[in-house]
Amino acid sequence: MRSRVALGQALLFLALTLPAAAEDDRKLSFRHDVLPVLSKAGCNGGGCHGALAGKGGFRLSLNAYDPATDHYNITRENRGRRIESAAPASRLFVTKPTAAVRHNGGKELHE
Repeated sequence: MRSRVALGQALLFLALTLPAAAEDDRKLSFRHDVLPVLSKAGCNGGGCHGALAGKGGFRLSLNAYDPATDHYNITRENRGRRIESAAPASRLFVTKPTAAVRHNGGKELHE
């Protein structure tokens, strides 16, 4: 089970930071591959991090309205606290929604 979680975390990290070719030679993109996952899980909804002030010090644009700002907030804000290329599986962007660490929103991403 840990290996599946680690694999999922690694894939999420790749989708966020590295453009990689998919089977149909389409490059993965933050806008088309990552933001829909956040939207489906409700992370960028009005009751969560998409709220005007965000939640827990983390803010996303409401329903992925501003992908560039969302990308910045995830990858650059707070000096790599949310995502880090050296240790992607241990950062908050992966550990919080998978409930590996306490998350007020509960477990949002499942295996």
